[in-house]
Amino acid sequence: METNRFKVQIDGMSFYVVGNDDKEYVEALAKELDEMLDDFNRRNGRLNQVQYQILTALNLLDNVKRLEKKMEDVKTYSEDSELATETITELENLRKSLKETREAEEKSKNKALDLEKERKDLLEEVKELKQKLQEKTEEEEKWKVEVQEKTQKVQELEDKNYQNQINLADLYKEISILRGESEV
Repeated sequence: METNRFKVQIDGMSFYVVGNDDKEYVEALAKELDEMLDDFNRRNGRLNQVQYQILTALNLLDNVKRLEKKMEDVKTYSEDSELATETITELENLRKSLKETREAEEKSKNKALDLEKERKDLLEEVKELKQKLQEKTEEEEKWKVEVQEKTQKVQELEDKNYQNQINLADLYKEISILRGESEV
């Protein structure tokens, strides 16, 4: 970068300024400072040149310090703003997560309700099947009793039939004997 040297007028005195800034910028600064010194001198006419220059420098230094404080506040605000932005982002993520959790909870709740309904339906079906099984078991018992009774009756009839066959054979014998037929 090239070093520049300029002559400027401030408070009736000439100064040579050496620096990297361009001529227009340095002249604008010199003009503003000259106007500030002139204004301060007009408002405080009893002060000599050194006094109003020192007080102007004090005012400028005060302005610089106030600007530095504002810059620090802006920086702090910016950091706080970044922290706030991060916090807001985190809160938004937590809200999203909470929403997803609530949706999942709602789905689970609905699934649980569906499963509970299905369980009740199955219990009702089991109850009905148990009732039918009980009825069939009772019916089976009736059939067993009836089969047992019929088996007993068949047995009795077979016994009676056997006895009747014996009696019939004995009668045939008697008839044969009575007819005079001999036994073979």
